[in-house]
Amino acid sequence: MLPIHPLPPCPSCGGPDAEPVAPDSGVLACRGCGRFWAAVDPTNRPELPEAAADPAAFAAGLVRRYRLTRDDLVVEVGSGGGERLRAVKGLGPRALGVEPELRVMAKAFHAGVDTIGTRFCAGIGEYVARRYGPARVLVVRGLRAVGCEPADLVAAAAGCLVPGGVLVAEVLVGGVARLVELHPVAPARIAA
Repeated sequence: MLPIHPLPPCPSCGGPDAEPVAPDSGVLACRGCGRFWAAVDPTNRPELPEAAADPAAFAAGLVRRYRLTRDDLVVEVGSGGGERLRAVKGLGPRALGVEPELRVMAKAFHAGVDTIGTRFCAGIGEYVARRYGPARVLVVRGLRAVGCEPADLVAAAAGCLVPGGVLVAEVLVGGVARLVELHPVAPARIAA
């Protein structure tokens, strides 16, 4: 489906190839560089916290914002070397990374962060829920570690999250990385 109005270029790479991640979210995914971005003025959206560059500050903000406990699971898609998840884990919640680059995944695993070496999609979300338990928070840093179409990401996340769980996308807003909540709706089940 072609958009009625052309989308602006990606603020990170200038690429013209972007598509919406979730209806009415304002979040777009750049197919060129893989970043999520939005054309939203952050001064009008104080509820969008900055994604702290420091792993300890990021973890403290996430734990505080979502009142995470040791019973909660945080999954990060595109977790890299696991620095942010290691900090989350140090504050109590369980942590799991999803990282497609196997050398980077091995580094995270050897640093003490459980990490799956794959791209995130609906099947991986369901596997995570079965194997590790459903997640309370699913953080996605960009398309690089996503193995489904951007428009399918929210539905894929629903299979991984507890009821009321939240998908948090790291989105460029006005040139600043911010955390934007996308609320998954569980797929409707067809009665047999």
